[in-house]
Amino acid sequence: GDLGSRGKQGLKRLKSKTKQLTSWRGKLSAIHCVQASHRTTKLTVTDYSSEQCSMHVNLQGAALKEWFFTNRPSWVAKETGVRWVHMHGLDKIMLLRLAVKYKLHPLAVEDCFEMEAQPSKVDRYGDHLYFCALNVVQLDDRNKSALNHPDSGVETGSNPDLETTLSSSVGADEVIPLEVKIHLSFVSVFAAGPPYYDTVLTVQQNAADVVDEKAAASMNRQQSFHRKHSQSVGSNLFDAIQRDLGKTSRLRDYKSDFLWFKILDKIADELAPISFAYDS
Repeated sequence: GDLGSRGKQGLKRLKSKTKQLTSWRGKLSAIHCVQASHRTTKLTVTDYSSEQCSMHVNLQGAALKEWFFTNRPSWVAKETGVRWVHMHGLDKIMLLRLAVKYKLHPLAVEDCFEMEAQPSKVDRYGDHLYFCALNVVQLDDRNKSALNHPDSGVETGSNPDLETTLSSSVGADEVIPLEVKIHLSFVSVFAAGPPYYDTVLTVQQNAADVVDEKAAASMNRQQSFHRKHSQSVGSNLFDAIQRDLGKTSRLRDYKSDFLWFKILDKIADELAPISFAYDS
C-alpha cells in the first residue's frame, strides 16, 4: 500500500540501517541464526489457546532456524489461539527477520531500534499493525529485597566509600537504609496478523545497554541520573506472565488484547514499590 511521504522516508532509513547490519537482500536463509555479538539475547516463543500451550525458551541454532521456517501449530487457530514472541535484549538482525516474517511496519521497527529516544506511546499503522513503546521504571531488585526484609539494612562493607563516610556519623549497631536505585528499561510491543491480531511480539531492552549521554539529553534527563542507576538490577517483567500461560489460567481464555492488558498491568504494578521505597 501507499506508505505516504513519512513512511517512505522511514523505509529508506530502515533499508540503510539494514545494509549496515548485514548484506542480506531479502534472502532470510543467508542470515546466520546465531550472531556472536548477540549471545545474551533470549528469544522465547509461546503458542497458546484455551485448551493447550506450547513454549520454546531461548531458541538458538538449528532449533531457531526450524522454528523460523515452520508454520505455527494447527491448533493455534486464528480465531482462538495466540502466538507470543518475546525477545529479551535487542538482536537487530533477528528483529529484521521477524519484521519480514510478520510484515511489521518499517517505522515501527525503526522506533524499536531507537527506543532511547521514544516517549511512551501507541501507534497504529493502517489496519495491519499496532505498535506500543513503553518506558519502564522498576525498583532495583536489591531495594525490593530490603523492603521485604526491612531489618536487613545495607552491608556497608560492600561499599568502602560509603562505609568511611558513615562511620563518623552513625554507630556500629545502627541499620543504614539502602540507597534507592531505579532500573530503567524499554519495552516495545507489536500486534500483527490482521484481522485477529493473533501475533504479539515484545522486545525488552535495558536502558543501560542503549542510553548514551546524547539520548539522555534528548529525553530531558540528567546524565548523572543514568550514571547513578546504570548498575541497577531489574526483574524480568515477563517471567510471571509466561508461568501463568504454562498452566491453566484465565489469560489463556482470552485473545491477544488481554495479553496486552496483562503486560501494561505488570508494568504499572512496578511503580508501587518505588513509592514504598522512598516512603520508608
